[in-house]
Amino acid sequence: AGLSLLIIAIIFAFLIARLTRVDAVEPVSFYTYEDIDAVATVIYNEARGVKSDTQKACVAWTILNRVDAGYGSIIEVVSSAGQFAYYPVEHIPDDIYTLAADVILRWVEEKSGEENVGRVLPPEYMWFFGDGEHNYFRDSFKGNRYWDYSLDSPYKN
Repeated sequence: AGLSLLIIAIIFAFLIARLTRVDAVEPVSFYTYEDIDAVATVIYNEARGVKSDTQKACVAWTILNRVDAGYGSIIEVVSSAGQFAYYPVEHIPDDIYTLAADVILRWVEEKSGEENVGRVLPPEYMWFFGDGEHNYFRDSFKGNRYWDYSLDSPYKN
C-alpha cells in the first residue's frame, strides 16, 4: 500500500509540474494505478527471469507502442487474448512496480512533446518472445528484424 501511494504521488507531482510549466504543451490523460499495475504484472510474468532492466523496460514499451498504434488502452492491450502473460500473481516486487511507473512517466513525457525521454524501444517494435533469460523484440508479428538495443538506456543494465 505504501508503494502504491508513492507511485501515485510521483505521478501527481509529475503531472502538476508538467501542467504548470510556461512552455507546457497540451496535457495528456492521466494514467491510473490500474495501468501501472497492469504493466508491472506483464513485466513480472514475461520477464522476471531477465536480469536486464532495459529488457524489462522494453516489455513495457511494447505495450505502450501498441497503445500508440491504436490497439486500445493499456488494459485492453495487455488483456487481449494470447498477447501478453497478464494474469494475477501473489506478489510483484517493488522494483518491478517502480520500473513500470518509470516507463509510463517517460511515455507521458514523450506524448507531451518531450524529446530524449529514455525510450529504450522504437515505436515500430510491438512483438517479442523470450527464453526465460532474454527477450527478443521484433517489428512485426512474424518478422525477422530484431531490436539491437542501440538506444541509450537510462537503466544500469
